[in-house]
Amino acid sequence: MSFADQLHAARGDSTALGDLLERAAPAVRRAICADLPRRWRHLLTPEDVLQDAFVDAFHDFARFAGDSPAAFQRWLIRIAKRNLLDALRLLETEKRGGARRAVTANPHDSSVDLLQALIAGGTRPSRAAIRAEAAATVQSAVAALPGPYRKVVEGYDLAGRDMADIAAEIGRTRGAAYMLRARAHRLLRKQLGASAGFFSSSA
Repeated sequence: MSFADQLHAARGDSTALGDLLERAAPAVRRAICADLPRRWRHLLTPEDVLQDAFVDAFHDFARFAGDSPAAFQRWLIRIAKRNLLDALRLLETEKRGGARRAVTANPHDSSVDLLQALIAGGTRPSRAAIRAEAAATVQSAVAALPGPYRKVVEGYDLAGRDMADIAAEIGRTRGAAYMLRARAHRLLRKQLGASAGFFSSSA
């Protein structure tokens, strides 16, 4: 069967897509291993990154426009390296103490903080004017996230819990939990859409 035939099959059959991913896995794993610093391998494994790359590939497969095994490998490697970079940035931030923050007792304030974190380059909104609307908008978007993503965001971003505890609860390494958080934030940006634009321009 040609690669074009395999691609056609994979577009309508998750098992066929799984076969394509498994064939590409050794090359992707080597690329991950080359970029994963040794100092973080006790918190994040190549398999963590590969597993999350597979999840993203399943969700985004309709966007793959290549026509060869090499192109498919390159696409999957880009996904894996993006997820790895997300996790490494967050682990470095935690190491420097930047991930530790005081959490307000008001859940509305936590939701506004999360919304502000999702808005790249947005101006600081007026809490008094938008607190209730922001809380409702963000909490609705968070509730719509897939289970593990929702648990990470609710636990870490909204409740201020330690990521190690959250990771243990969902059966993932801490680095993998940070990858889930980064992907959850990307999903939230998409879900919030125009709402995020409204809040970023509010004063």
